[in-house]
This record gives sequence, structure tokens and C-alpha cells, in this order.
Amino acid sequence: MMLIFLNGFLTKAVAQVNIQSIKPSYNFSYTLLEDSLSGHVLNEKLTPRNTFFYVLQVNSVSSPLVEFDANGQNRNTIVASITTLDMGVQYSFAQKWNVSLGLPLHSVQRQDLRTDKFLMGDVTLGVEYEFLNRFQSFMGLSLGGQVILPTGGKNNFVSNESLGLALRLALEKNFNYFTWVINLGTQHFGKAQHQSLDYSTQYLFGTGVRVPVGQSFAVNLETQLNYLKKFKDGPGDVYLGFQYALRDNARFDLGFSVAGVDGGAGKVGDSFRGLLVFKYLPAYQIEKPVLVKRVEVPVPVRVEVPVRVEVPVPVEVPVRVEVPVPVRVPSPPVTVVKKVHEVEVVNTTERCEPKRRRWSVLARKITPAEYQNLSGLPYVSSASRRFVVRSIGEGNQGATSAVPSVKDTMVIFTIDLSALPPMEQVIKVEGAQLRMKVHKLARGVDAGGTASSKDSEILCILNAKVCSGELHETADWKDNINTNFFRGKETPNDYFLRELLTKGSAGRLGQLNLDVAKLVENSLVSELQGVLYSPEKKGRILHFAVASDTYVAPDATMDVDLLVETCSQGEQPTKGGTP
Repeated sequence: MMLIFLNGFLTKAVAQVNIQSIKPSYNFSYTLLEDSLSGHVLNEKLTPRNTFFYVLQVNSVSSPLVEFDANGQNRNTIVASITTLDMGVQYSFAQKWNVSLGLPLHSVQRQDLRTDKFLMGDVTLGVEYEFLNRFQSFMGLSLGGQVILPTGGKNNFVSNESLGLALRLALEKNFNYFTWVINLGTQHFGKAQHQSLDYSTQYLFGTGVRVPVGQSFAVNLETQLNYLKKFKDGPGDVYLGFQYALRDNARFDLGFSVAGVDGGAGKVGDSFRGLLVFKYLPAYQIEKPVLVKRVEVPVPVRVEVPVRVEVPVPVEVPVRVEVPVPVRVPSPPVTVVKKVHEVEVVNTTERCEPKRRRWSVLARKITPAEYQNLSGLPYVSSASRRFVVRSIGEGNQGATSAVPSVKDTMVIFTIDLSALPPMEQVIKVEGAQLRMKVHKLARGVDAGGTASSKDSEILCILNAKVCSGELHETADWKDNINTNFFRGKETPNDYFLRELLTKGSAGRLGQLNLDVAKLVENSLVSELQGVLYSPEKKGRILHFAVASDTYVAPDATMDVDLLVETCSQGEQPTKGGTP
């Protein structure tokens, strides 16, 4: 809410300012603020094609502009409310570039008019570039610019009625349980003035945190402030919102905000805002888990099956032989003798028995929403070495070798175990095996001859932050290790490294058959059941990372062997008699 102090009230407002200060953001992380472009568009071909991103936002604010007299006591509301429908589309290309188009439609309720005004707002054209990815560096950094076209309705507080230019810097840091973002920027307009309000130059500041709650929900706390010339207080919002992921590529935001404080008069604004936002990424196609093969191995059990045998009952019929005699004798009646026999009455019952079953699930690429919700990666980029993120089946570009290879790379992939039966049906988790074809690049001795990189590779289950193998220990790798990910601890075992050096040697693709129980041995989640099943007793969606010089073929597969209780309808015989 903006407060204007005048000697007397205005009877008719002549407006050349846009007091609807909130615009839609083009990311899955925040509502008011822009992120560092690491949210829905993933680098290094994790999103393999150019993508569109759509935003539909309803934004209603009460009392956004009021006037007070010189004593700050008597109040005159100029604008009672503004309701805005923002429609935005963003196009991403070349992995790091975004361009956007925003079109607002306003409904303005003014005190000096009896009817609401329905008006078009100022069209916004934007471009953004990502300098640092928050998953690969110590923080994310992006720079964006906008051109604001004066297309809005005049004299109704929804247009600055002059061409505007804006510049915004976004810095984002990923912590274990939340992300934090800061927006800094400025925008300038040719006119944009109403009475004592001078909107021609504005300085933007915003900050916010996003806290994921499970797989589908998140809570956001954000603030956005616009300072006017000489850093005088301008419009501002403090926002609390909730996010719900309808699918991996669709999200709803719902929240409320309160206007800021006018520092000059010490007046707290009583302006409130409600927002409902829908964001959609239609170009991304979700890859469902592929069920390769399911093998049922029967458990030897002794089953007694009753047999019902029908035996014909003999019938005794006395036969009378007639001999011709002179005297006719009446024949006696024929007598049929029945034998009483036993019969079986069959009841239907449910029979349950243990069965060994195997699920084989093919790996897939991680989705944008899943990648965004990761709480960190084991390696990050530094000034001396840049790490890239690739998906399974992707090797370094320009490689001349017949065998694909990668270098200074984290290969990320997903195993979706949501098709596993509920934990209530599982008698025992008998084992899990990760099968994948790999190629380890041999570098030889590092610069200075201090150590060989062939002794340093890891495979991590990112959900549990458990890694098997060995980290690089040379001094030039120190800044690349994400200490927040490892929490100051070493890897619990070197099982992956030993298997890799034995079967994934340079020059050929090697087949690894990794026991998942051994991958997490000596860790905090050493029980296999805790790896495969969530606290809700459902199959997990596991995310893996392999680093730093190991190529992983696209047909990686996880086999899960379970002893499950299987029930079927059967027959239970009972004996009875009938004549």
C-alpha cells in the first residue's frame, strides 16, 4: 500500500503510475521472486530439448493506494482494490538462456468511479542468463533484463505510461533442508509520477526461503520491496505461501501477503494481497518406470488337497422268473434297495502363502521437479575445476574413442520403485542388485605426480546421502568436495570403487552387479528395507550419482527380491451325510 500526505484530499486522481507491483515469476521454486534458473530448466542436457514454461496467476490486492492529510489522521482511499490476471510464457534454449512474455489484465475498483474498470496492463518482455548453477557451484547466479511496454490503460494506476527498462540479479544457495534466494535490481521509466509519488526510478530488493515438505509440498516465506528515488519507501510485500506439485511438471502456489511499512510516517499498511498461481512445463515428458521382467519363484510348501471320489452305488433288484402253470399267481411288487453313502460339502476359503518375487526396474532420467528438490550433490564446481552434470548414456562431446567416457562429471539417474508392493505384504527383503555397464576413464598421474585419479570414484544414493567409494584427496580437489553433503564424514565403505577397478577398466564397457546392501554398509541407513521403502511404507524413488570419471550406459537396472505374502481363493472340504 502507498501512503500519500497532502494538505487536502484530491477529488479526482490523474494517475501515471502502476501500483500493481507484483509480477509472475518463471520458476517452480518461488512465487514473488526469480531463482537462479536452476529450478525447472536443467543444465548439461538433463532437459534434452528446448522447453516452454507457462504461468497463470490471479493476484488481488485491497487498498493499494490511499491519501492522508498533513496530520496523517484523515484518510481518503483512492484505489479500493485491483485484481489482476497475469498470463506469462517463457522459452528456454541453449541450456542457459530464457526469454519471456507477460500480459496482465486488470480489474480496478476506484473510489471516485461507480463501476469497475477492466483494463489491459503493461506488457513485459524479458531475457535471463544463468552464470552459475546452484547444484554444481557453491551458489546459483543469474542475470535478467526486462523491457516494459506502456500498453496499459491510462489514468487508472495500472500503467506507468512510458517505456521501462529493468535489470535484476538473482543469487540462490541450496542448503540441506531449504533454499535461499536474493533478488537485487533496478528499473527506470520516462514518466511514472503521481503527486508526491515518483516511480520513475525504483530499486528492487527481495529475499526468500523455500522449505520442501515431502515430495509434493513446500512452504515459502518471501519479501519484495521497491525503493523509490533516494531510497524512499515504495511498495512492498511480505508473503507466506504454500506450494503443491500436482505432477512433476505442474504446480500450484497459494499464499497471502501484507503491505510494508511507510517509514516516513510510521504507518503500517492495512493492504492485503491474495495470490493463486498455476505453473506448467508441458514440453517435458515424464518417463515412467519400465518393468523389465518379473520372476515368481515358488517356495516349497506342503499342501494337503482333499480328493473327492464318486463311487457308484450298487442297486439290488430281486428278479422273478415266471414258469407257465395252469394257475396264474399275481406277481409281488419290485423292491429297490438304496445304500446310504457319504458326500462332501465344499466351502470357499482364502489361502495365503509366501512367494519369492523379483522386480526389475530400468533406470530413467531425473525429472526437473526431482532435480530441484535434491538437497545437494557430492561435488561442486570451483575456480580451478568445473563439474558438469549428465544423465545416463551421455558421454563427453567430441570424444574420439569408440567407448564413451566422461571427465569431471556427475552422472545422475533415477530408479522408480513405487511399483513395489506395500510393506505390509512383505515378509522379508531378501536382496537388491544394481546392474549397470560402466567405463572408468584412466587419467594416469595428476599434475605434480602426487596421486592417481584411478583410485577415486564414488556412487551415491542421493536420497540418503550415502556414498560408496573414495573421494579425491589431492589438494587441487579440496574445493570441489561439497562438505555440506558429507557433513564432515568420510564415505562408509569402498565397495563400489573395488568393483569398478576390477570390472570397469579403461578401454571397454564393464558390467557391474552391485549389491545395494553393500553400497550402504556401515552407514546410518545400513538396513536394505530403509533404502527401498519410505517411512510411509511405500516403494521409494531413488536418485543416484556416479562421479567423477565414470560413464554409465542407459540400460542400468535394479533387481529387488522380496518374500511376499500372496493370497488366493481355494476350496476347504468338510464331511457330511445325506440319505
